[in-house]
Amino acid sequence: MSATVTGVCSGRNLELVHSLGAETVIDYQQQEFAQTDQRFSVFFNAVGKTSKDGWQHVLTAGGSFVSVGAGLARERQPEFIKLRRMMAAGEVRSVIDRRYPLEEEA
Repeated sequence: MSATVTGVCSGRNLELVHSLGAETVIDYQQQEFAQTDQRFSVFFNAVGKTSKDGWQHVLTAGGSFVSVGAGLARERQPEFIKLRRMMAAGEVRSVIDRRYPLEEEA
């Protein structure tokens, strides 16, 4: 499987997202990504702060929106099972950006 990957992140994460393999990285603090003319086959929302409604227009016909947000994980269970297998095989790696004490999250 091959893909052209475009990452969207804050300026402080540009180098990290490039190092993960994104060919193009957009700093959402400098450029309004929602206004792009580009179309994507898959929009993977790794943060969970975006809904499908806000990004449907950037998908190609038949394109998929996948999110780690609550509720959508059940809809896309086969894709997440495949992702888990890819991570176990070392084909995909996770990155922990920061950690928070449980007291801050409660």
